[in-house]
Amino acid sequence: MRPVLLVRNEHEDDFGLARASIEGEGLECLTVDAWNPAVEWPSPDRVSGLVVFGGAMNCDQVDRFPHLGRVRSLMADAAHAELPVLGVCLGAQILVRAFGRPVFPAPRRELGFPEIRLEPEAAADPVLGGLPSRARLFQWHEDAFDAPPGATVLARDAGGGTQAFRLDRALAVQFHPEVTAPELDRWFAEASATLEPVWGRVESELRLEVAERIGEANAHGRELFRRFARYVQGSGSDPV
Repeated sequence: MRPVLLVRNEHEDDFGLARASIEGEGLECLTVDAWNPAVEWPSPDRVSGLVVFGGAMNCDQVDRFPHLGRVRSLMADAAHAELPVLGVCLGAQILVRAFGRPVFPAPRRELGFPEIRLEPEAAADPVLGGLPSRARLFQWHEDAFDAPPGATVLARDAGGGTQAFRLDRALAVQFHPEVTAPELDRWFAEASATLEPVWGRVESELRLEVAERIGEANAHGRELFRRFARYVQGSGSDPV
């Protein structure tokens, strides 16, 4: 079977547990560093699925980060070709833009493990169907979106904001199912000067929260990526 393409948007991302979870289901993974101008971008007909991960930039900052436009085009082409697509945080926001819909500032910044509430429709979803009706997965973002027309909202936050949706074979999640404790250690170290003044979080408290929550969150994340891999393997069936 053709490999799954994993796209990262900045150096600090190491794909967390995603790659091992997908490869554990028998699929090969290709990786692309989107910011690298020398990288070879495989066309959608060379891969069986696409996962685009997060980043600190805004999805519309294509002037500062030209690779974001390339990622948007790739996601649009993959969705049009009805490949299984998964957008994570920034990747989800790029997917929304690929569908021609706006991304806007969230009512409040989110950093930590706020509760995610799955909609009834999520129970039958081949990827999110493995999550409980209430879950806490890591989030770090200041932008939000509404589900595109025709999409099914699969999860919301406590305020009713969209946390996940599916449109045909494309799935978007605002949370980070892939992150591990070592990866978060690096993220916090990189952003330590802004955690309290910008995000309103004390680093020591965040680290305690990670210690408390990351085990359960990683169990959910592994199941999500295993299910995505199985969905890719069965992608000859009709879209959900």
